[in-house]
Amino acid sequence: PVSHFDLSCVTPQHPQTYMGDTEEPTREPRRRRNLLQSYYGVNDGAPETETNDPTNLDSASFDATKYFEGMLRTNTLAELVTKDNEMVTEIKTLDGDMKTLVYENYNKFISATDTIRKMKSNVESMEEEMSRLSKNMDTITGCSSRIDSVLSSRREKIDQLAGIHRLLQKLQFLVALPGRLQQCVDMEAYAQAVKYFNITSGILRQYNHIPSFGHIQSECESIVYTLRNRLRQRITDPELSMALPMADIAEATNLLIELKDPIDQIRITYLAGRRLQLETLLRLYDSRDPNTMPPAGSSEDADTTGDEPGLVLFMKEYDAQFLSSLVYMVQSYKSLFVTRTPDTLPANVKQESQQLLDGFTKETFARFLAIAKQKLAQGPVPKDKVKGLEILYKDVARVHTQLPQGTETGVDRVSDVVISTVNHQIEVYFSTLQDKIARHIATMAEDERKALATPAGTNQADVYGELAERTAQDMLCDIQLLFENLKPFFQPTETRFLAKHYPTVFAKIQVKLQGFFLFLTEYLDMSVTGPRQDPVVLTPRLLLLLVSVSLYLENKGLPHVMGQMQDLVNHVRIAIDTASGGKKDALDELNIISFNAPDLAKRFRDSAHKVMGRYVQLQGGVVSNMLRKGVEVQASWLKMAEPRGVRPVVEIVVDEVTKMGREVEVVLGQAASLASSGAMSSSSGTAQSQRAHGRTTSTTAGTTSDLRRTNNLFDKREQVFAPPPDFTPASLMAAIIKIGLKTLYECIRLRTFGRNGYQQVQVDVYFLRGALAKVLGARAGQVGALLEECENSCAERCLEPTPMDTTVIAKLCEPKLEKKAQDV
Repeated sequence: PVSHFDLSCVTPQHPQTYMGDTEEPTREPRRRRNLLQSYYGVNDGAPETETNDPTNLDSASFDATKYFEGMLRTNTLAELVTKDNEMVTEIKTLDGDMKTLVYENYNKFISATDTIRKMKSNVESMEEEMSRLSKNMDTITGCSSRIDSVLSSRREKIDQLAGIHRLLQKLQFLVALPGRLQQCVDMEAYAQAVKYFNITSGILRQYNHIPSFGHIQSECESIVYTLRNRLRQRITDPELSMALPMADIAEATNLLIELKDPIDQIRITYLAGRRLQLETLLRLYDSRDPNTMPPAGSSEDADTTGDEPGLVLFMKEYDAQFLSSLVYMVQSYKSLFVTRTPDTLPANVKQESQQLLDGFTKETFARFLAIAKQKLAQGPVPKDKVKGLEILYKDVARVHTQLPQGTETGVDRVSDVVISTVNHQIEVYFSTLQDKIARHIATMAEDERKALATPAGTNQADVYGELAERTAQDMLCDIQLLFENLKPFFQPTETRFLAKHYPTVFAKIQVKLQGFFLFLTEYLDMSVTGPRQDPVVLTPRLLLLLVSVSLYLENKGLPHVMGQMQDLVNHVRIAIDTASGGKKDALDELNIISFNAPDLAKRFRDSAHKVMGRYVQLQGGVVSNMLRKGVEVQASWLKMAEPRGVRPVVEIVVDEVTKMGREVEVVLGQAASLASSGAMSSSSGTAQSQRAHGRTTSTTAGTTSDLRRTNNLFDKREQVFAPPPDFTPASLMAAIIKIGLKTLYECIRLRTFGRNGYQQVQVDVYFLRGALAKVLGARAGQVGALLEECENSCAERCLEPTPMDTTVIAKLCEPKLEKKAQDV
């Protein structure tokens, strides 16, 4: 019973260990093993420790009484109860372990008994078989001894006869060699023919002095000459070379080398034929349209491709056909001329062969990539282009180790082609966008001409407003399509082949965007500042539409484009973050150019000002020509009759200006509301108008030219050729009228007037002032000073400056002014 106690307690020299709280877990298996060894009386050779300690449960001199008294002295009641529970648990565990061990040992004993029984039965049958084998071996040994004794006297003669038989067989083979060679040539078994000739050519050369051997040699050489010609034809004839598989051509080249043909000539001929074959393949694919022509192949292959786009299918077939042909050609060439086995080529020949192969591969591979780049550019769908690029990248990456090592045929070269293709595609997108902008302007010009023929009941303001807005919206749709076409370059792909190029591609896009905005504003500026290459005729009404488009792009289009740009930036950020696996410094390489929206808006506003200035010049020129002709058509201003009313030419000018005003209001009315610039204050113009009316009314017969000069000196001069300050129709018309009145002023300065001529000018000026006030409204004061200058200049050039009474002038002009007002 002593061996059933727990062995975790220690010796009395360390009574605190009776608590059991310092016991190491690793001692538990060892304790159990010791208990079992003690039970079965087994000793594993380990040295026993503390064998004479009466308080050690594992000791042979264990004393239960002393152990119990020691525990009573050192432990409390609670500790004794705990120790008792532990010992009970350990006793149960030990009993379970012993039962398991006994069961396992019993099973092993049963298995050992069965094994011994089987061995006994097998050994009994083995003894009988060994006995029979021994008898057979004795029989065989006896037979061998008898045969050896019988044939020993004839062995030498048999060896001589066997040697003669072998020699006769060789002679028979040589005699039949010409026939064999001819038969192989006829059956196109060229490799067998070369093998026969090579193994016999040495013997025939050695014994060619013997007539029979010399005859056989000459016949064989004649047949081999024909064989050489056929083999050379296989690698030199273009048609035959294209029709034969590449394996047959490589075999023909190898046979010529084995026939000792000049290695340089064979090498050059072989490369020329392979270049022709690959160039023919490239020309075939270069002539095909990947978007309209299905890839060559069986209908079964077409069914398995599903709904893949034509460009993707084209790239798969193109890569498979060319790269497989190129790889096979490179490997066959290297096995023929570089790594030939057995190694019979000099080192310099191998080096030259490798150099020729490198140049050939570089040239052909560059042509392959150029065609791939061209076909990818023809794809209409950006996603298909990215898939095609990935196919190209994966296929080359898979075979580049089988090609001559170097950047010209490796993955780096394909990466260069990929990024150049992407950059080229971006160039194409922006170039196409610029072409579309030009076409939109041309379409707007055509629609503007068609709008002239609109029915009378149609509201032209709506027609021209919709025309300008539709053109601007078409431009914005094209810009939005551009952003949509750019996003696929940043979509995640299987190989992530574009991931390392994301910052470069995005920088390219930003530069092109800035260039596009500059193009857009410069294109509008060229309508007034430079020559235009497109056939659009810039009519005045079209210039007004361009102003409307510029204002729309400034106020509505630019915020929309900035939103699209920000969306692209976010898309690129996500793509880079995904490709880098969330690295914090991955976005540091992304150099985002901050687009200055206010500056771009100012550019559009400046372009609109320039176009509007051009319109003012054209229409101001029309009014100027009419007023100048109205002055020049009068034969003599000195001998005019007394004025009876407004001259017809002045009424025509007023009608033309009124028509222009309606046109400006119709075309630019809606766009002007978008402009944020404030209109000029009308108070100064009103004051100037009142001053002009006051001076004209108070002018009497005694007014001298000195008084007029004084008035002109202190009046504020109007800037005649200054651009309109804003985009309101009144401001635009004021600028046009000022140019015409300035021309009128200069024409008056070049004439000499009589009294009636001077009074006629007064009547015309009065009528112009009243009629233009209806057109300009609050801005009529801007042209009042010019009208006064015209009248004063006429007075200075008059020989008898007697003014007409204001009431008389009003009486002559008011009826027509009222009629004009009704017409308006």
